Amino acid sequence: MLRIKLEFIPSRSIVMNMTESCIENFRREEAPAEYGLKNPLKQIEILTIFDIRESCWRSAMQRRQLWEAKLKKEAEEREIIEWHIVEIVRRYCSIPGKRVIHRELVARYGHTISSKRVKKIMNGMRLVPSIPWRNPYKFDATHDHPQTAPENLVNQNFFIAPRRVILTDITYLYYQKPLGTDKVFYLCVFKDAFTSEILGHSTSERMDISLVREAYEMMMNLHGDELQAVKQKGLAVLIHSD
Repeated sequence: MLRIKLEFIPSRSIVMNMTESCIENFRREEAPAEYGLKNPLKQIEILTIFDIRESCWRSAMQRRQLWEAKLKKEAEEREIIEWHIVEIVRRYCSIPGKRVIHRELVARYGHTISSKRVKKIMNGMRLVPSIPWRNPYKFDATHDHPQTAPENLVNQNFFIAPRRVILTDITYLYYQKPLGTDKVFYLCVFKDAFTSEILGHSTSERMDISLVREAYEMMMNLHGDELQAVKQKGLAVLIHSD
């Protein structure tokens, strides 16, 4: 009968772990009695049994300490980033995508982080970006309804003359309340494309029709005569918005 002798050679990491386990066990007072010894083994004796030099052992322990310190630092940084992501989600009242969260983390909180790591952290937090609401009229502009896309009268020609093309849009801004929390408010502006002059504006904590109406009425009260003079010349005054 042919017999094959198999010899198991443990890896260096296994030997190191076994050595560390023995050293920790012999630090207990009852350890020598459990192993049938009168006196506990010293660390140098245990290293000799496992054929490990003391300098190699010290280097391995130093590397482990550095690695554990690195993992602890990364865990603390991750915890701070996760908390800031929660604040961003609360501010947006939805779950933005990784690009928006990455921009907020860098610009608002000063983190040095890549978008790939942001995505990895979001996956760990089980955050799925919210699907934006689809405008039913955006891709149905050929139908005959009030929201049909109008004819392109401006045609990218914004610098015709003063008071001929008026631009308008709504944006949101943040301000800090006395308690230290951020509050959002909305700003509506009517701007002359030729002179870059702000003709009317309004602010509100709600984005509704009254926000636009107040800005429009301010423009008409301050510059209505100028706009009327343009119309009397037989020229059109176009208000352009997205």
